[in-house]
Amino acid sequence: MQRLVQGDVGSGKTVIAALAAARAIESGWQAALMAPTELLAEQHFGRIAEWLTPLGVRTTWLAGRLGAAAKRAAQQLVSSGTAQLAIGTHALIQDAVNYDRLGLAIVDEQHRFGVAQRLALRGSDRALLPHMLMLSATPIPRTLAMSFLADLDVSVIDELPPGRTPIRTRLISNARRHDVLARIRDEAHRFANTFHGERRSKRMVASSLDGIPGLGEARKKQLTKAMGGVNAVKRAALEELQALSFLPDAVAQAVYDKYHS
Repeated sequence: MQRLVQGDVGSGKTVIAALAAARAIESGWQAALMAPTELLAEQHFGRIAEWLTPLGVRTTWLAGRLGAAAKRAAQQLVSSGTAQLAIGTHALIQDAVNYDRLGLAIVDEQHRFGVAQRLALRGSDRALLPHMLMLSATPIPRTLAMSFLADLDVSVIDELPPGRTPIRTRLISNARRHDVLARIRDEAHRFANTFHGERRSKRMVASSLDGIPGLGEARKKQLTKAMGGVNAVKRAALEELQALSFLPDAVAQAVYDKYHS
């Protein structure tokens, strides 16, 4: 396979990549996902590891900012086959990285890599070339895709998952530049207030649990996560607490009453 998946932000490309990696790993092969920036690669690592770790998939992180010892340890996990999925940046294509059984190479934001870099992840000296899956949120005109990407199969995700908030695009005159900047400042300020408000709310929840007997630290963290956040607290009905299997109904009632008092 040598396929490009094109779709807007939020269309589900990461889910497709995770499912493809899971299928390759299930068949006894390794998978690697390379992203152009450490921030994006770290986001992929956190999200995909959260999905696949419960399935028994061993995932490792490899990026340039890792210390020498941590980088050698990650490279060893990859070369030994212990790591079934490697996620990272250009560090994945360094000479020191040797894959045990690479069956699927995934490249996110493929247009931000050179041809040689994309092919380096796939490898040209292997007896069996791995499948390659490339992801892009950049619209590609059909005529350009037919010429520049003629060697690829192209799949287009032309709709978003249900329930997504529609994106509204507006054209505003440059004469209203100050209005636009003022709106951006207001939104940024509102977000900052919401973020700090949620942090304060979580601290309140954590402190309110201290006086309740029979709750260990791990269970306090679970409750804090369940009830944390301004909006989440408003929606936290008593039955949500009672749904936590480790929490007796009487203790759930005590938690609810103490917090809301």
